[in-house]
Parts: sequence; C-alpha cells; structure tokens
Amino acid sequence: DKVSFIAGFGVTPAALAAFPAALIHYRVERAFGLSAETNATWLHDGVVTVGIQALSVGLVVAFVLALVDRTRLWYVYAMAGLFVATLAMAFLEPTLVAPLYDRFTPLPAKSALQMTLRALERKAGVSAAPIYVGNYSRRSSVAVADISGFGPTKRIVLGDTLLHSATQGEILFV
Repeated sequence: DKVSFIAGFGVTPAALAAFPAALIHYRVERAFGLSAETNATWLHDGVVTVGIQALSVGLVVAFVLALVDRTRLWYVYAMAGLFVATLAMAFLEPTLVAPLYDRFTPLPAKSALQMTLRALERKAGVSAAPIYVGNYSRRSSVAVADISGFGPTKRIVLGDTLLHSATQGEILFV
C-alpha cells in the first residue's frame, strides 16, 4: 500500500502530517527574528530528523514483532528493550546525533569562563564534563545551553548565541 511505500523511503505518515505545523512554526520564528536558519538548512535538518525517526521506529517495530513471534511475554521484553534503547540513545546522542545538526568546538581550557565554570563544578561537587561551544547561531538567535550524555559521552554545550549575548554571571546561572 501507499503508506508502506512511503515509509520504506524514510518518510513516515506522522512526519508528513506534522510538516505543515513545523513549517508554520519555522516561518513564525523567522518572522519574529528568532530563527536565522535558511530554508535549505531547515529542510536539511527536517530530512535528517525524519531519517533518524524512521530508522528508530523501524528498529523498534522489528524488535517488538520479533518478540511477539517468539514469546507470549513479548511486552515484558519489549519494555526492557525500550528502556535499554532509551539509555543507549541518551548515551550516543552527543557523539552520533548532535553532530548531524551542529558543529562543536571545545571551550578553550585557559579561558576565564572555563576556569570559572570549573570552580562552580567543584563548589557544587559534580564531576567535570567537557565543555563545548555549539554553533547554534546558524539556526537561532535564542541563547541556549545543553547538558547531554552520561559517562564518557557526558558534555556541556554552551550555544555561541549565549556566549555572545550574556554576561559571565548569566552564563553561570544557565
């Protein structure tokens, strides 16, 4: 059928249904000066997102159907598998998914901000995580920061928009 044909090429019916709302959201952000993203960049990011979602959903469906075929307790194994898959995605997102959208460069080790952030970490009693600067300004003028991953993939990402528009105190607060 048509749905299977479309889904086979990485375009899910949900993505097609969400497209008009996503386009309106993008156009409103552009109109209010919150987005610096070009039409081509927005479309590229959308295609990457749909590809990731289609791959993820396909793997989950294949996993669940394989379990249904093999055991009557498929739902127990499916819950455990989804829990493990969620942890795996949280672990891999900073190194595999995030670089598909943005470039990240380490915050210079000898910068005043790096030293201040490290002092804040010590004071809070949390372990040090690598600090990166993300090129978020190519998509948005909104000042953001992000903490992602865990274990060896844990990282702090400060958006370049945050670094250019906020004071050191505001950055530390964020």
